[in-house]
Amino acid sequence: MRTNLSVLTKIILSNLFYIIPVGVLIYLLITVQTQEIDFALLEKRGNIQQRSLQKLVEHFGAHAYLSQKEIYGEIYGDTSTENQGSEIHIAEIEKNIDVTLLDIERLNAFEESHQEHFHIKTLKKEWEELKSQYRQLTPEASDEKHLHLISDVSNII
Repeated sequence: MRTNLSVLTKIILSNLFYIIPVGVLIYLLITVQTQEIDFALLEKRGNIQQRSLQKLVEHFGAHAYLSQKEIYGEIYGDTSTENQGSEIHIAEIEKNIDVTLLDIERLNAFEESHQEHFHIKTLKKEWEELKSQYRQLTPEASDEKHLHLISDVSNII
């Protein structure tokens, strides 16, 4: 079976049979490299988010401890300078919590979560409620609300 193709046409056809698979392989290699880079960026973002969430758990725990000291001090009439200084610490911790929540919000940490309780806006709303009400709560209610916030953040982590 002989074909009447010129030598130039035969060379072009034979090269096409090699160029197509090589082109597909190059495309696949570039695609895999891009996926690895995307994965690394997501991993880096996740690490930053996790660090912020861990800070949040620590701050909520410190706030719970100091608010309990303040509440029990009010119940038992403790007016020592140690208890009065806790108000300064509470204000500092509240500021740290607000800054950490803002950082998490900037990272869009929970935009893909379908569970309403894990949205940053819900977490922020619960924190604002607790921050404004903890002095009027009983020690048990304050402890319960703090534990609820810590549990929510721990579930996210």
